Amino acid sequence: EWNLDRAVQAFMQNGLAAPTSPSPNAGPNVIPSGIPGTPRETEANHQNLSLVQRIFGGLLKVITAPFSTEAPVFGSEAALRFVNSFEREYGTEHPNFVQDSFKQAATAASRQHKFLLVYLHSPLHQDTDNFCRHTLATPTCQTFMNERFIVWAGSLEHSEACMVSDSIQTSSFPFIA
Repeated sequence: EWNLDRAVQAFMQNGLAAPTSPSPNAGPNVIPSGIPGTPRETEANHQNLSLVQRIFGGLLKVITAPFSTEAPVFGSEAALRFVNSFEREYGTEHPNFVQDSFKQAATAASRQHKFLLVYLHSPLHQDTDNFCRHTLATPTCQTFMNERFIVWAGSLEHSEACMVSDSIQTSSFPFIA
């Protein structure tokens, strides 16, 4: 049986060291708000733009869906399509995304006494490309995720990922939890 306390202890006992220096891409810890051009205002503007892109992107999908020749996919078929699409766009260097449904991935994580890490991919979001190329594709990220987690990923282009996104109430992308 899966024991959360035991999983957390095992994770913490692996001797994870804190980073010795901040990431060169890390922003300042304190960001003023309400000042035009500040990172916080820029981020808010991008989030609003992203919301507009998601709404119109979703609306466009609804309008064009009746004319689409591609049937909706779920579960392992959606996972396989996501991995294939991801690899066409970003290459094969990435964490080991399980090619199962979300429920199957959660069951596998429980059986293996690992946490389930969820990556929700939004191809329309302005940060997705950079995140995929410069975070998920790094050997450090791959090793860290593969050793410690069952990694389930889904694209918001597929119903199952949208349902997961709704159930965990994601508000920004790329999303990892």
